Amino acid sequence: MAKTHQLWMSGIAFTLIVSLFFLWIVLSLGITLQTSLMLTAVWGSFTGLLVASGYVSRAYLQRRAFEGKKQAATNITAHQQRTIEIDLPFDAAFDLTLEALKTLDKQPIPTAADPLIQARQWIPRQQILRLEKTNREIGSIRAGLRAKQLRIVDAIDFSKLDIQLQRLDAQTTRIHIESQPASIFDFYDMGKNLHYVNHLALYLRRESQQMQAAATRLQAAHKVEDNLAESDVTQEDVDDTAKHESSL
Repeated sequence: MAKTHQLWMSGIAFTLIVSLFFLWIVLSLGITLQTSLMLTAVWGSFTGLLVASGYVSRAYLQRRAFEGKKQAATNITAHQQRTIEIDLPFDAAFDLTLEALKTLDKQPIPTAADPLIQARQWIPRQQILRLEKTNREIGSIRAGLRAKQLRIVDAIDFSKLDIQLQRLDAQTTRIHIESQPASIFDFYDMGKNLHYVNHLALYLRRESQQMQAAATRLQAAHKVEDNLAESDVTQEDVDDTAKHESSL
């Protein structure tokens, strides 16, 4: 609700600024105040209509981007977050999180599988990862994503990623993943930030499970080797036994 209120307030503010600028232009042309006010009212109404229609159409596409996803019932905003727990020590989980972030670099910017949304993204774009801050001591990682199209990288980020790790015990780490637009005026992302949160959570869970399984297999292999080493009978033992039996 707060986001919707902020959205419409920004639209009204934009319309007022454009209208005042238009009024200044027509007055500078020597047009009478009464006529200028009438023209400004018409121009302001036209601008407001364009802004409102733009917001309504993007809100519609935002809902379509979340169709079929379980988050659609609770949160279809551009601000997405998720918390998971993995069976890895804190330092190993921190390194794995950095590795997970790197999988986002130089990949196509995700687009919902909807023809209306894909039609808006007719120029192929890549996303460039930029690590802003990593603090292993407090388990904090911040990164940004910038768009690259036609070999030109944008000067500002379009999404921000904040990840916080918490040590639960010696072998378990909790990871909170948060992704949202870099601009406070970007209310509709067509599901991009949900994709980032889910992608990172899935990668961390899958890789941590594989690492845990590999460690378990290695531990079992070492145990088998130790048991075999303890039960092995050497040729010297066989010869000693034969000599003992022949002497009897």
